[in-house]
Parts: sequence; C-alpha cells; structure tokens
Amino acid sequence: MGQRIVLSFVPDISDRKRAEEALRIAKRVPLGLDNMADVITVMDMNLRFTYVSPSIMHMRGYTAEEAAAQTLEQVMTA
Repeated sequence: MGQRIVLSFVPDISDRKRAEEALRIAKRVPLGLDNMADVITVMDMNLRFTYVSPSIMHMRGYTAEEAAAQTLEQVMTA
C-alpha cells in the first residue's frame, strides 16, 4: 500500500527514422542526375531502391517509379 506504479509506453519509431533518413539521402542526389544517360540508383540499408534515374526507361523499359518499386530480386532475375 502506498506504492506508486508508473507505466509508460514508448512506440518503436525505427522504421519511420529509416524512412526519413532514406528521404534525406534521396534529396541530396544532385538534380543533374535526372538528365544523365547513365542509370543511377540509390538503395537503403534494406536493399530497397530510394532513387532510380529516369534513364532506366532506355535500359529496361520501366519508368523510374516502376523500377524503384521493384525488389532487388526482381531486378536481378529479369
């Protein structure tokens, strides 16, 4: 009797922090990369694409958005 109990809940925000970091890195990609003929990709630590240059269309026939949505396994086996 007379004891106090403190209960606290701390949400796990590590996924959000990783996404924020990937976005921060993607924003550092120089704008000139969008006009290069070379294909440039940026991946996060989980091997997910965070940036694919538009020149991917000439190489693989996918838009940058479609290519970025693919997994590494899909890219390597296509």
